Amino acid sequence: MDLQQLRFVTGTVACFLLIALRPANAEEQAVTISAKAEATSPWRAAAEKHDVDALDLYAIALQESRRRRGDGMLRPWPWTLHTPEAGSLYFETYEAALEKLKSLIAQGTKNLDVGLMQINWGWNGHRATAERLLLPADNIEIAAQILREHLNEYGGDRRLAVARYHSPRPERGIPYAASVLAIADALRQSTTIQLALSE
Repeated sequence: MDLQQLRFVTGTVACFLLIALRPANAEEQAVTISAKAEATSPWRAAAEKHDVDALDLYAIALQESRRRRGDGMLRPWPWTLHTPEAGSLYFETYEAALEKLKSLIAQGTKNLDVGLMQINWGWNGHRATAERLLLPADNIEIAAQILREHLNEYGGDRRLAVARYHSPRPERGIPYAASVLAIADALRQSTTIQLALSE
């Protein structure tokens, strides 16, 4: 793993949405975005490239791979895998997650969700190698591409696009979309949000 990947996890370079979980007052209703981070955040870069909402992307990540960090905050965890048989698997390093991912692929596992955005290998493995799919910025960018495709498919309907991101089956996708969009709305209305890039 290179220094940039390591810093993503440890927080030395915090390339994630930093959330202050405190009730919003009248002055905190607006989402605040650090101008310094606008061009460097992988959330912002992917959202702009594919014309999707950065907070929708982050809400999907929270729904998919959230893990309580050492500071008590819930944030997406990049080294997350999920299979129906094993459930969610959290790894402490890129290398450990990649080793398990390659092992599952070698065993023929198709229903396998990967990384921050839990991109399904069976549906989307053609978009990137296993190595790239576990890289946070690539994982976010591919998720944004998938979300944009579904937004195009459903005429810009966020609820249907997010539902399809999760599953082609409405009975699974619609409840998922309701949960994700509730998270996104909460991020907009009840929290101070900062896209942060620390020194």
